[in-house]
Amino acid sequence: LLKHLAKSNSTIIAIARRAEQISLPEGAKAQLISLSVDLRDEASILRAIQEIKTKVKQIDVIFNNAGITAHG
Repeated sequence: LLKHLAKSNSTIIAIARRAEQISLPEGAKAQLISLSVDLRDEASILRAIQEIKTKVKQIDVIFNNAGITAHG
């Protein structure tokens, strides 16, 4: 999804525990804002919300891929 959206003239906010590992492909038209957030920590979430509010006026689409998996 990130590679596809990177082709558009958009701002992508990527939230992950290891946000420093997220990058756009070469030649991307999109701007990337990556934020490190631990979804188990409410304070971490609130910090991200405040930072997003300072960087963008509105959010058009949200894609949530957070979750916990069980193996075995």
